Amino acid sequence: MMRHKFSLRLLALFCSAFCSLQAFSNEQQCLPNMPKTKLEVFGCFQEGDVTILKLAPRDQPTYDTNLENLPTFIVMGKAFNEVLRVLGKGTHQPYNNLIKLPYPSAIIRVTEVSKAVRLKLVKEGWKLLDIKNFTYGKSDGTEGADVVCSTFIKNSSDVFTAVSQCSFLYEDDILKLKDILGSVGH
Repeated sequence: MMRHKFSLRLLALFCSAFCSLQAFSNEQQCLPNMPKTKLEVFGCFQEGDVTILKLAPRDQPTYDTNLENLPTFIVMGKAFNEVLRVLGKGTHQPYNNLIKLPYPSAIIRVTEVSKAVRLKLVKEGWKLLDIKNFTYGKSDGTEGADVVCSTFIKNSSDVFTAVSQCSFLYEDDILKLKDILGSVGH
């Protein structure tokens, strides 16, 4: 009886250690080539062979209902079509499957951005996959905030990497986006 209890405890300890190592291993697989930015990983997910990093500004919580703190997503996979599937380009969401814009019923207009804006966002090695301007309405019926959502993609070492982000697209926002693009994949 004593030997049986000892075996059960040893088995339980072994299973606990194995599960902990497996979880640590999955986390390590989920963080390949972690970018060095002013953002920190808020979440890391695997969807098949695609890795999704959810990033947020350091020391600032990410709120799904706050236009100023929307998360940035980095999606990495070996198959271009799989990366596009995860992003959900062209789905019925206001922008894509990952970025859930708050208060979608308050969006009064979705437009393409100007060529001048597109030129400001050019980053060597990256292709602008999609960009949209979302105009929110105020409660008095007038126009409110404009939020620009963009998705960039690049192919490096047979890995497709996409960066998807929304911001007000002020000069500081453009610099931060280019900093993220410059740090991803190195």
